[in-house]
Amino acid sequence: MSKGMENICAKWLKDGMCGVLPSYGEYGANGSAIIFEDGSSIEHKRKVRSVIIELAGLFQKDIVLLRKQSNDVLSQKTMTPLSIAPGIIVVPFKMRKPIGKDDGTAGYVFESHVDGIEEAREGSILRLKCGRRLAVMEGARTATRHMDNAMRLRNNTVHYGAKNDQAATSWLKLREEYEQPATRGDIAIVHRSLMSIMEKLKL
Repeated sequence: MSKGMENICAKWLKDGMCGVLPSYGEYGANGSAIIFEDGSSIEHKRKVRSVIIELAGLFQKDIVLLRKQSNDVLSQKTMTPLSIAPGIIVVPFKMRKPIGKDDGTAGYVFESHVDGIEEAREGSILRLKCGRRLAVMEGARTATRHMDNAMRLRNNTVHYGAKNDQAATSWLKLREEYEQPATRGDIAIVHRSLMSIMEKLKL
């Protein structure tokens, strides 16, 4: 993950990012629309999948492992939500008919920002807490199932995540301590230990 993209993702989250939708830009380029909790959105040149990978990377998470975790919990291999960080579970919904073969159909919406799902003549409507309404190319029953899966994933990973976040924090602190320059006291302790070993070995 580039430092520049890391800063961009961090800024988006600070600004209230709540979704990443597939979007054909001004000149037809396959990119993303980043949705914010105030209802606004911006266009970005990266594809949805790339943005989600970068977002996961901001929390030192690997997208392959996140998918495996979700697959294991839900016993489902496609259209599964991803638990990126505490409070950030992104839920996939089919949002468009792609023009190109590999353009992708799914967008991701933060579970915590979904207010409800409504039936529509074609597909369904996803209501966000900001008041924005997103057209989904899946029926209300299927869209609701995606949200149910997100809840199951959240409930399953809340303790697991807290345990591992604590372990990760402890590891980072330990690594920081070991990366600090050695003090005279540290050197003296090592010297005494070496002398003791030499005496025992009669060197």
